[in-house]
Amino acid sequence: MEKLAEIGPPTAFEKTTYPRRPGVRRYEKIVRFSTIGPVKAGWLVRSKGLWLRTDAGRKAYEQFVDSEQLMKEAGRLYRQWAAERPQEPDAPLGEGTREGAATLEEAEEAAWTEIEEHLEQINPYDF
Repeated sequence: MEKLAEIGPPTAFEKTTYPRRPGVRRYEKIVRFSTIGPVKAGWLVRSKGLWLRTDAGRKAYEQFVDSEQLMKEAGRLYRQWAAERPQEPDAPLGEGTREGAATLEEAEEAAWTEIEEHLEQINPYDF
């Protein structure tokens, strides 16, 4: 997120927090939410806080020069992916949704960050 903020700084609006969630800045949520389509399209892989573009993602980037068209195609592929998934009537609220995916990713990234910070503080002999 830090590197992304250097490349594409948040707007004044994105720097604000959500009214019902004062500690949650919009920028990070918007970014995570926006990457769900490209992930489901197979263009982006997110793992342990790292985001990697796939070969299909490189091809899509070359094919769709206009960023708006790129995101429209990612949205189309996301809807196609969602339509092909079996519906689970007993799934918990938010599970399998874009909001649920963004929240899960946020939790995973926070956990990996805490683990890395903890490991950096451990005395090498204790480790």
